[in-house]
Amino acid sequence: NINNIQIENDTVKFYLPFTLQPGFECMARTSIPEDIHSPIIPLLRYIGPSHLVRLISALLCERRIIIVSKSITRLSTCVRAASSILAQGLLLWRHIEIPVVPKHMIKHLSVKAPYLVG
Repeated sequence: NINNIQIENDTVKFYLPFTLQPGFECMARTSIPEDIHSPIIPLLRYIGPSHLVRLISALLCERRIIIVSKSITRLSTCVRAASSILAQGLLLWRHIEIPVVPKHMIKHLSVKAPYLVG
């Protein structure tokens, strides 16, 4: 689905993946498009576009990033998806990356180095 936005005599076009369209959850599983397999799509669905932009900014600025969720599966999926965002631009996260931090290691998050943890 291509959407058009008019901004001061200019047209901006963007593509909204089918998996982010309203009503996607109601679709039959036999008709799921290929972009469902992108690791970024679940992260985008969980945190939304505005927070995704802030996350990308934090990743590019090599900040300390903590992602929180009640679901361990969702948490590890989001941390890995955040890391894969950089890989889309041929960049690598060369700092600490822990999908799920055990409780006994939380005290170590006071380190000054950049990290991406859940």
